[in-house]
Amino acid sequence: MAAVIASLAGAFAAVSLFSFVVATQVSDLAQNTPVYQINILTKVRALKDRTTHAITHSGKSLPGRVHPLHKG
Repeated sequence: MAAVIASLAGAFAAVSLFSFVVATQVSDLAQNTPVYQINILTKVRALKDRTTHAITHSGKSLPGRVHPLHKG
C-alpha cells in the first residue's frame, strides 16, 4: 500500500513539475511576443528588399530586354 501511495505521489509531483515548466514557458512567450513580432517583421522586410533588389538587377542584366511599356 505504501508503494502505491509513493508511486502516486511521485507521478503527481512529476506532472506538477511538468505543468509548472510549461506554464512558465508559455508566460515567457506571451510576454516576449512584441519583441518576436518586431524581429520577424524586420527580417521579412529585409528579405523583401533583398529579393526586390536581386530581381531588379537580374532584369537589368538580361540581354534584349524590352521596356514594360514598349509595344512591339
